[in-house]
Amino acid sequence: MKYEFYFKEVLRRIIIGVILLLIVLLLNSMSKKSEKEWYALELEKTQEATEESTKCCGPDMVPPFSFGLEFLGLEDPKDDGILWSNVNKFVDDWFENPRKYISLDGMELPKDEEIKIKDGFITFPSILNKKETARFKYDSQPENRAGRKVALIHVMHWGGKLKLYDYGVTLIRDTLLPITTLIHIPAGRGLNPGDDSLADYESVSPNIGKTIFKTRQDVLDIEFMAKYLKDKLGYEQVGLFTYSIGSLRGVLASIFSPEYFDFAVFHMVADNFTDSVMKGVATQEIAKEIEGKIDMNLLNTFWLTISPGRYSSYLDNLPEKTRMVQAKHDFIFGHQNVEDFNFIARKNKPDIEIANEDVGHSTFGHFPTSVSVMMNDIKFIYLNTLMKEDIKAKLFGI
Repeated sequence: MKYEFYFKEVLRRIIIGVILLLIVLLLNSMSKKSEKEWYALELEKTQEATEESTKCCGPDMVPPFSFGLEFLGLEDPKDDGILWSNVNKFVDDWFENPRKYISLDGMELPKDEEIKIKDGFITFPSILNKKETARFKYDSQPENRAGRKVALIHVMHWGGKLKLYDYGVTLIRDTLLPITTLIHIPAGRGLNPGDDSLADYESVSPNIGKTIFKTRQDVLDIEFMAKYLKDKLGYEQVGLFTYSIGSLRGVLASIFSPEYFDFAVFHMVADNFTDSVMKGVATQEIAKEIEGKIDMNLLNTFWLTISPGRYSSYLDNLPEKTRMVQAKHDFIFGHQNVEDFNFIARKNKPDIEIANEDVGHSTFGHFPTSVSVMMNDIKFIYLNTLMKEDIKAKLFGI
């Protein structure tokens, strides 16, 4: 009887495995497309999103081009030669010591009484601009779990909608991964970013200096949130779960404050920020406003400061357990731009886990890919964190 039970259990597991394999193969076959079809789909999704925003809020008005030197602490010399010299000095100083700009070292941090936990949010004065408030949607670990405190900070894509993210995050937290979750809301934006307008021109715009400043601002606020979770709220492990431009912020935060991050899952990361904006299908209107108003070499010099690939020598500081998921047909960042970062990441952090999914950038979160990617993400988190102690880890064979 003992052997009969064992045989039936093995057979049952084999049958379940075969069924799951067939489902995966079916889902993958449903997503097969040519490169032209993927490009057309990326373009179509971008246009649909623009039309949706126009119906809701009127046409998106792209801000005018500006060097935005005031956001970098630079003066406008009214002379191209001096401008080049000043920008090169600024960028050289940045890369001589990046921590000076994108770590909490030497920064005036919020006082305990300035940090509020209320109505499901953690708020505090933003590190770079005390007049603006940094917000994180906060939901603690469900009760009666394993007892270990693990938190996961979600950083949204460009124009991401808080309500949609919160719905998905809550569903997963309540069913598959009972972990504390936070969703970053960029300082200066309302509580429901993405609802009032499609394009987040606070984060990416033809204002060159402001785009750099806002990246710094978000990175520092995310770093501080992780520090607060560990130092004040007693979390044993803190991780990042990011998408698109959120991955840019997550990568920079984790490599310049590695002591606060224990694991990470980055979805879609590119090497060069300038190429993403000037060649991507989602930012064509911004690119049009920039073209002809600044030398492209000067623009690239500016935006190297927020290009993940430029920090290759720091990538070994990524969390010990890091998973990166890329889209094979990415026409938002550009295929070569993505491949370049994959190469840099593998070279400088050989133990990084990189998955390349047969999807486009803008269709990344769509069925069926979203399901298989999310299940692999959750399994990665269980395997590489204290969450492996939770009973639900058994659902993933852990």
